[in-house]
Amino acid sequence: MHWETSVFGLTSLGGMDGPHRQQLLKVKALLLSSATLQNQTFHSCVGDLCIQNKATNYSYITLKERHMTRQRTIYHLIVDRSGSMSDCIDATINGFNEQINRIRSIATEFPEQDIRIGYTIFNFSIDMPAVAQDLNTITPLSRSNYVPSGSTALYDAIGKTTLQLEAFTDHHSDLPVTYVVVVLTDGYENASQMFTLQNIRSMISRLEATGRWTFSFIGATLDAVAVAAQMSFKTRNSFSFEKREMNAAVWHKLSDSMEHYLHKKRKGKDLSNLYDKDK
Repeated sequence: MHWETSVFGLTSLGGMDGPHRQQLLKVKALLLSSATLQNQTFHSCVGDLCIQNKATNYSYITLKERHMTRQRTIYHLIVDRSGSMSDCIDATINGFNEQINRIRSIATEFPEQDIRIGYTIFNFSIDMPAVAQDLNTITPLSRSNYVPSGSTALYDAIGKTTLQLEAFTDHHSDLPVTYVVVVLTDGYENASQMFTLQNIRSMISRLEATGRWTFSFIGATLDAVAVAAQMSFKTRNSFSFEKREMNAAVWHKLSDSMEHYLHKKRKGKDLSNLYDKDK
């Protein structure tokens, strides 16, 4: 639950239990004991309450459960560019770019989240143009950097991407972080050199067990959900689509799912079901 109230004009503590009421009174005393703070911008905490003074005549109390403490969400797309994707180039490029713009828009609703985005494009080789990058600096897809050809090193794309994300976190541990990794493909594994099916199964199972990673598989084949299950993607986070309906079936659904995901994260809910619309 979230309360926001004027400290100096405090008249009501309705809905607060005893401990929170006592903590808020301590915060009030802290503020009143230092008049110099009253016209400055600052952020401090007492117990599980946070104070944020916006350099006005008032200060506000916000529960940490409202996530005044910053968190990080890393959203990464793994996009197939094998030869069979040649019949949906524009749908892939336009949908991907619209997705980035939608995530930028959604991010304004969640100022407590440092939302980073990245993407991998793959055929028999794996390219990662962006990893955990700022939303405003990401390079969009175009016909010059998305050119379908060749075979499908699906396992290598998933494995290399995941290792890169783990490495990023090892070197950027300033904020608590959760991950959403989405694979979009229209074919089957046929070219990996580094990772096996068992490697990917173990990797996904290990990371999802932490409660901080959510993997999704989206395939343009009738058996996409079964293929995903072999790699340990949860059935509820996997689905098939028809290429002619890619925009609505894939990109719009992903945008909506990320908005719901961030709402759930704000409330401290379970994040394992990416497409659950419950906020």
